Amino acid sequence: MSNVNNSTDLDIEEKINSLVEAFSHSREVILEILKKNNYAIDQTALDLSEIPLPPPTKPTVVNTHQIQPPQQPQQPPQQPQYPGQQPPPYPGTRPIQPPIESDERNILMKDLASIIGNQPLDQSTIFNIYQASNKSIDRTIEHIKEMTIDPEQEQEKKALQQYEQLKKKKLEEEALKKIENEKRLASEYERKRLLVEAQKKAQELAMRKKLEEESKIREAVVQQEDLRRQEIIAKENYLRKEIEIKELEQQKALRQEIAKQEALKHELSKQELLRQELVKQESLRKELVKQEQLRQELARKQQEQEILLEQQKKQILSELEKKSIENQMFIEHTEILKQKELESLHLIENQKKEILESQKLIELFKQKELESQNQNKELMDNHAREIENLKKKLAEEESKHNQNLEKKSIEEIQKIEIETALKNQILDLEHQITELEKVQRPRIVQLEEELKKKHSEIHTIIVSNQVLLVAGIEENSPDCISVNWNLENKYEENSVYWIGIFPTHQPKHDRYQSFRHITGKEGLVSFPNIIPGHYEARIFKDKYTLIHTSQSVQIGPTVHIKAHVLGDQIDITYSVGGGLEGINSRDWIGIYSLGFRNKKYIDSVYASANGASTFKSPRIPGAYEIRYFLYPTKYNEQAILSFTIEDNDSIQITQDTQAPCNGNLVFSPDQEFKVDYVVNTVPPSSSDWVGIFSVGETQNKNYINSKYTNGTGSGELSFRAPLINGEYEARFFSYSKGKYITHKTSNKFIVNL
Repeated sequence: MSNVNNSTDLDIEEKINSLVEAFSHSREVILEILKKNNYAIDQTALDLSEIPLPPPTKPTVVNTHQIQPPQQPQQPPQQPQYPGQQPPPYPGTRPIQPPIESDERNILMKDLASIIGNQPLDQSTIFNIYQASNKSIDRTIEHIKEMTIDPEQEQEKKALQQYEQLKKKKLEEEALKKIENEKRLASEYERKRLLVEAQKKAQELAMRKKLEEESKIREAVVQQEDLRRQEIIAKENYLRKEIEIKELEQQKALRQEIAKQEALKHELSKQELLRQELVKQESLRKELVKQEQLRQELARKQQEQEILLEQQKKQILSELEKKSIENQMFIEHTEILKQKELESLHLIENQKKEILESQKLIELFKQKELESQNQNKELMDNHAREIENLKKKLAEEESKHNQNLEKKSIEEIQKIEIETALKNQILDLEHQITELEKVQRPRIVQLEEELKKKHSEIHTIIVSNQVLLVAGIEENSPDCISVNWNLENKYEENSVYWIGIFPTHQPKHDRYQSFRHITGKEGLVSFPNIIPGHYEARIFKDKYTLIHTSQSVQIGPTVHIKAHVLGDQIDITYSVGGGLEGINSRDWIGIYSLGFRNKKYIDSVYASANGASTFKSPRIPGAYEIRYFLYPTKYNEQAILSFTIEDNDSIQITQDTQAPCNGNLVFSPDQEFKVDYVVNTVPPSSSDWVGIFSVGETQNKNYINSKYTNGTGSGELSFRAPLINGEYEARFFSYSKGKYITHKTSNKFIVNL
C-alpha cells in the first residue's frame, strides 16, 4: 500500500528523471522496470542495482552503488614549459624572478583568483605565463589549467562530487520518505482517529436515532393505543347508535306489525266469535240431547238419575260461568278495539247488542230448562218421598205379614198401582220435555240463521275495510312499475292521496324515488324510468299519513352471487343477467354486518369483468351479508347473499409422550412440550403472547412461563413443563384485546413424577 501511495504522490516523470540521474541505464529500460513495479521507485531502484551495467563508452563510469572515496592525490604531473619560461621549482622552493611592477602583478592575481581561484603556482610563475601569453588572461587561464589540473584527479573529483550529490540526494530522499512516512503515519493515525471518532459519532447517532425511534415507536404505540381506544369508543358509540336506530326501526316495524296483527286478530276474532257462538249453540243443542238421554236414564234408574242430574247441573253451571267469563272478555276486547277502529265501532256495538240479546234468550231458555229440571227434581223428590213412605209402609206390612195375609195382598196391589202411577207420571214428564223441545227448536234454528247472517255481515264489513295496493312490473317496460290501488271505505272525498315508490330499505317517507297524486277510490298508476333495485309502493293521505304498503318488486336483471370463505379471505363470484356481459365496471359489491344499512359497509370493491372479486374476511365471528349494487344505483342492492364467520380460534397442547390421565396429557417435570395456536378473529401482533398457568388461577399476571408469538395468526411454541406436580393449562393473550385479557384457553395437562 505504501508503494501505491508513493506512486500516487510523486509524478512519474520526476521518478524517471531521478532514476536516470542515479543509474546509467537507458530511459526505456528504467520506464519498463518502473511499470513492472507499479511505479514504486524503491523497488525499481533495487531492481536496477541488480541489473548489470552496459559496456562503458567513456574512460570512467560512475556507479552510484560502488563509489569509493578517492585515494590520496598523486604527485601532480610535470608542468609543461613554455619558451622563455624556467622550469617550475620543487615544492617548498621559490624561483628567483625578476622584479616586476607590483601594481600590474596584483591586478593580474586578483583577476585570476576571481576566475580560477587560488593556485599552487607562485605569482612569479603565473606572471611569467601571463607575459608569455602576450598578456592574455584567457590564454593564461588555459595554460595554468593545463599545468595544474590532472585529468584523473579531475575525474575523481567529479566522481566525488557526484557521489556527494547522490549521497545528499539519497539523504534528502530518505528524509523526504521519512517525512512522507511520518505524514502518512500521521495521516493514517489521524484517519483512524477520525474514523474512530466518526464510528463513535455514528454509534452515538445510531443510539440517539434508536432511542428517538424507540421513543417515537413508544409515542406511536401510545398514539395508536389512544387512537385504538378512541376508535373503540367511537365504534362502541357508533354501534350503540346503530343499535338504538335498529331498535327504533325494529320497534317501529314491530308496532306496524302489531297493528297489522291486531287488525288481523280483530278480523279473525270476529269470525272466531261467530264460530264460537255457533259452536255454543251446537253445544247447547247437544246438551239438550244429552239431557233428554239423561231423563230417559232417570226414568230407568231413579237412584242414578239424582247423581247424574247433580253432575250435569254442575257441568252446565261451570260451562255457563265460563261462557259468561268469555263473553265478558270478549266485551273488554271489543271495547279496546273500539278505540282503534272508530269506523267499525257502531257495527260492533250493534252486533254486540244482538249477541247479548241472543245470550239473554239463551239464558232465558236455560232458566226455563233449569226450572223444568227443578220441577222434575221436585217431582222426583216427591216420588222418592212417597217411595220411602211406601217402603216404610211395606216394612210395617211385612211385620204384620204373618198376622194378615189378606192385608199383604192388598198392599201388593196398592204398590203395583203406585208404581204404575209413577211410571205414568214419568211418561207425562217426558211428554212435557218433548213439547218444550218442539217449542224451543224453531227458536234455536232462528238463532243459528241469525248468527250466520251476522257472520256474513261481518265478513263484508272486513272486506270493505281492507285497502288494496299491488305493485308490479309492466311486461313491455321492464323499468316501469305499475301500482293498482283500492281504498274501499278508507277513501275520503275531501282528502289528498298520493303514491310514492321507495327503496325497500328506506324507512323515511320523504326519500321517495318517484311519486304521483291520485284521485278516486281505486285506479292504476305507472312509474317509468326506475333505476335497478328493490322497491315498494306506499299510499299516503295528505302529507305523510301512511295508509298501506305494497309488496317489494325488483327492477333490473337478476344477479347471482356465490361466496367461499378460505381462511382470512373471501372469494366471490357473480353474474348479471345469467352471464358476465351484464357486468358494468361501475357496479360495486359491499360486505356488511347483518342488519346494517347499505351505507354502513365494512369493505367494498368495484365489480370485475371476469366476475370474481376478493375480500379480506372479517375477524369478528357472526352473520354477514354480501350485497351487489348495479350502476347507476347508489345504495339500493340488487342481490344479497348471507354467510357466517365461525370462531375457529384454538390453542392446543401437543407432543404427549405418556398415556393420558382422564383425557389430560401427562408430562414429567421440566419435560419439553409444544403449544400450537391458530387465531384468526383478532389482528395478529408481535406483542401477542402465550402463558402457562395453574388450572384455576384467576390472576393472569401470575403466569409460570410465557413467550411472545411470531406476530402471525398461527404457529408453534416450545415450553418446559413446571417442576411442581399439578394441573396446568396454556392461555393465549391478544394485544388488540388487552395485555392480560384471556382470548383462548388450551386443553389441560398434568405434571407428575
